[in-house]
Amino acid sequence: MNRYPVWQSLILCFHSRSLYRDVGQNWKRQGFLFLVLLVMLVGIPRCWVFIETTTETVRQYVPLIEQIPDFRVSRGQAEVWGGKPVLIPDREGRTKMIFDTTGKYQTLENQEAVFLLTKNRVWFRKSSGVLKVVSYHPDHVVVFNERVRDQMRRFSEKGLRLFPFVSVAVLLPLILIIYLLEALVYTLLGFLISSLYRVHLGFIGQFQIALVILAPSGIAGTLFLLLSGDRYAGLPGLFACCAFFLLDLGYLVFAIRSNIPECKPV
Repeated sequence: MNRYPVWQSLILCFHSRSLYRDVGQNWKRQGFLFLVLLVMLVGIPRCWVFIETTTETVRQYVPLIEQIPDFRVSRGQAEVWGGKPVLIPDREGRTKMIFDTTGKYQTLENQEAVFLLTKNRVWFRKSSGVLKVVSYHPDHVVVFNERVRDQMRRFSEKGLRLFPFVSVAVLLPLILIIYLLEALVYTLLGFLISSLYRVHLGFIGQFQIALVILAPSGIAGTLFLLLSGDRYAGLPGLFACCAFFLLDLGYLVFAIRSNIPECKPV
């Protein structure tokens, strides 16, 4: 019979040898309930941060739609209504988009804008800073006018309303699947480590230990995300992944060592 309720295990998993002995030797189906609670505890805050960040980004660019001039692309060339360059700033006054078929602006080099439409091609600046250039296809026709602007406005408004629900419905199952795959990997590593320490645990025991050792890094990563306002307190992604992998591996060794049979005095 298991000694600890599942909710308490979310706290004890940080330090308790007794918990890991209980998990390895007594848990049967509690691991799945533990995983569900962990996904909720870790996943909901991460969904919230993702939704807030994405929504804020979209809201920054929605007003830009209202400032985009009418234009038409056909036969490989663009024509902007008005016949003069149009520079669209963001809320801080920095130029974000340029529409110019007069030839005054030919490239995004030495420009802070992220988008440039010229007579013969379109320039994009990726988030990495790399510039991408796309020439117009002679057979394609693109028209941007008030009708298209109104459709984009309605689509963005509807999208912002549905986005939180869609994000949660997609991200929580995705986090669950990722944790299951990680648990399988750590289960295999657990058998290897168990052989080194001569600990005999079945697949169920190893798999449930693998689920529990994921909690410390998952909770720590979520706290960093919430407290810093940036992913893992600004740490580079690869560095953060390596750090959390080493943390998981350390807890895996700790959990298996906790299951070494105690020698009773004769």
